[in-house]
Amino acid sequence: MGEETRAVQLQIPAKELAELEQWARNSERPLDELLGDAVHTYVERQRAFAAAVQEGLDDIRAGRTISSEELHDHMAEVKRRFFAQRG
Repeated sequence: MGEETRAVQLQIPAKELAELEQWARNSERPLDELLGDAVHTYVERQRAFAAAVQEGLDDIRAGRTISSEELHDHMAEVKRRFFAQRG
């Protein structure tokens, strides 16, 4: 059995709605299904972003940081290796 859903109403600019309707026709999917997938993807990305921010904050609190100079040196080495591999 599927997850419970609820109806919502939203305003979408006419130009974007026309494009979404065309995508729905092209993919032979109902518009509400296409929009549901878009919302799901947005929520997942926001969840991943929030987790990455929290991970960064946790690293800072735990002292897992490097100086700007260390970062610069590291990136210079990465760049050197990249171009060395390319010949």
